[in-house]
Amino acid sequence: MLNRKVFGLGLMALIVAPSALHAETVLRLNRWLPPKHFLNTELMQKWANDVKAVTNGRVRVIFTTKSLGRPPRQFDLAREGVADLTWGTSAYIGAPRFVLPEIAELPLTGESGEALSVAYWRTHVKYFHKAREYRGTKVIAVHTHAQGGAFTNGKPIKTLSDFRGMKIRVPNPTTSRLLQKFGGVPISGTVSKVYEMLSKGVIDGTFFSADSIIGFRLYPFIKHATHIRGGFFNASFFFVMNQRKWDALSKRDQKAIEGVSGEKFAALAGSVWDQKAQAAMARMKAAGVTINLLGTADRAALATQAKAIERAWIAAASKKGVDAEAALKYFRAQATAYKPMKK
Repeated sequence: MLNRKVFGLGLMALIVAPSALHAETVLRLNRWLPPKHFLNTELMQKWANDVKAVTNGRVRVIFTTKSLGRPPRQFDLAREGVADLTWGTSAYIGAPRFVLPEIAELPLTGESGEALSVAYWRTHVKYFHKAREYRGTKVIAVHTHAQGGAFTNGKPIKTLSDFRGMKIRVPNPTTSRLLQKFGGVPISGTVSKVYEMLSKGVIDGTFFSADSIIGFRLYPFIKHATHIRGGFFNASFFFVMNQRKWDALSKRDQKAIEGVSGEKFAALAGSVWDQKAQAAMARMKAAGVTINLLGTADRAALATQAKAIERAWIAAASKKGVDAEAALKYFRAQATAYKPMKK
C-alpha cells in the first residue's frame, strides 16, 4: 500500500514538476509602428530579450501582430489593461493629462537625443513622478527622439520668414505655436498620416526627426531639410506597463526589470535614434536633398519666441504641484553635462 502511494506521488511529481519549473509570465506589448521599424527591431526587441534574460525566463515579452488601437490610444490601452505594455507619444494625448512631458519638446534644448533622453528620465524621477500623470501604469521609461528639423517639398526654408503661408505638419503644440509665430499654417497629424498628407499635397512639409523621412518612405516628397542649432523641437515618449500587471510580478522580477529599464532604456533609445537620424541625413544629402542650417539671427528670433512658450509651460506645470523652474534648470543641466555612452 505504501509503495503504491509513493509511486502515485512520484508520478504526480513527474506530471506537475515540468509546468511548475517552466511557469512564466507573458507580457503583451502593443506594436503600432511597422514591425521592421528600428524602434521595434533595435530597441523593443532588445528590451524584451533583456527582460527574459534578467528574469531567467520567468517573464517573457511578446508583440501584437497588429495594433490594438490608434497611436493616441496607447496610454489608455495600458491603463485599461487592453495591452500589458505600450509605447507612445505624449503629445498625441496632451493636456490636461500630459503637461509635464512638454519640457522635452521645448525648442533649442539640444541636438543629442541620447543626452536629452537621459536628462528627461532623470527629471521625471526627480520632479515629475510625484505628480502621477501616468497613474494606472508603471512607467518603464520616458525618452525623446533625435533633433527635430523641418522638411519641405517645393520651397526651402532658408530663414524663419520662409515659413510664412506654408502648411506644415506639426507633431505637438510647441511646434504649432512656433510655426504660427512665423506666419506658417500648422496641420496636425500622426506619423502614420504624413505620407498621405504629403502625397496629396495637403501639406508643404513636416516637422520630423530625419530618420522618419526614410523610415516612413517620405523621401520622394522631400526636397529640402532645415535645421537650427539646438533643434526646432523634440518629442516626448512614454513606455508604460499596466499597473495591475506590474503589481502581480514578484519583487525579484520587478527589480530585475527595472535594472534594464529607466535610464538604461532611455539612453539606448536616444542613442539608436541619433544614429538613425545621422544616417538618414547622409542618405538625403546623397540623394540631392538640400540641407539648410539657419543662422544666428534666426536662432535669436526663435529663442525669443521660445521664451514665451517656456513661461506658459512653467505656469501650467506649476499647477501640477511641480517646481517647474527648478525642473527646467535641472533638465538642461543634465542634458549639457551628459556624456554619450560608448558605441
